[in-house]
Amino acid sequence: MSRRAFSAEAALRESELRYRLLFEQNAAGVCVTEATGAIVDCNLTFSTMLGYARSELIGRDAGELYVRRTERTDILSLLSDSPTLNSVEVELTKKDGQKIWVLTNLTLVGNRTTLPSSTSAIESAPRNRSSFTPTTTF
Repeated sequence: MSRRAFSAEAALRESELRYRLLFEQNAAGVCVTEATGAIVDCNLTFSTMLGYARSELIGRDAGELYVRRTERTDILSLLSDSPTLNSVEVELTKKDGQKIWVLTNLTLVGNRTTLPSSTSAIESAPRNRSSFTPTTTF
């Protein structure tokens, strides 16, 4: 292996390690879904926030977690126009049936039709909510 190839491979491994550490040790819940809605990965913060084991969420349809499933459909529609939505409040259902409001930032990764989206979420403080109002970033 050439020195250049070895250096590129080492840089790639280091980059993957940094990403994995940011993903796993993030104080916000992080969830990655396919365009179909299937959860590809999530961190422990996300699964704990919803009362699930991580393994229970992998492969599950993320839409099933929304109290109002139409919100996910609306968000996906907005993501088709803008690759990032910030400060979107949605209500999710925990494993035990309790409802939880979360403040999310959503990013569409890739070509907007087949590649995954990434969501980071934190539990939001209780207040009066009538509907979600996303902020788009272009």
